[in-house]
Amino acid sequence: MLDKLKYKIAEFIALRNLKGFDEPEKDFNKFFSESKKILLILPIVQDDVNNCLDFFHFLVNNHKKVKLLRIAAVKISDLNTTDIINLKETDYNKLNLPNKEFIKNLRKEDFDITIDLGRENNLIAGYLTKQSNTKYKIGFKKENSDIYYNFQVSDSSINSQISYRNLLNSLLMF
Repeated sequence: MLDKLKYKIAEFIALRNLKGFDEPEKDFNKFFSESKKILLILPIVQDDVNNCLDFFHFLVNNHKKVKLLRIAAVKISDLNTTDIINLKETDYNKLNLPNKEFIKNLRKEDFDITIDLGRENNLIAGYLTKQSNTKYKIGFKKENSDIYYNFQVSDSSINSQISYRNLLNSLLMF
């Protein structure tokens, strides 16, 4: 009961904090093909992490500099990278949102695109996507996704591998 109340308060505060982040309209013409540095927020479900490997490898093979943001204890050794930001227990405030210091350090990073690969509702992933210092914020359609992302893709609830393939195909149009 207390955790549920704490989550609702955190959600309210996060949404209130993000209201000041209204962004001007974007030109999506070639935004993906011309991007160089991408922040990938990894899913919190291990099966989804395993199924997004092809997506990650496609980016790397196409000369994108990719940094991973891990917000949950998921295994990522198959991704063969050391360019990782780990959200640790000490990086949370009392409401279980990322603290100001973590957000400040994240915003110092210079990325062209942030992509939230989580298919499920996750307040922290959405919040970090919106807080990132990028022009293009990408994620799957889900509850409150209009607040966090300016480019959204439908999710295949049947198979996450299909979802990641659809996401990649959508981005390749740009």
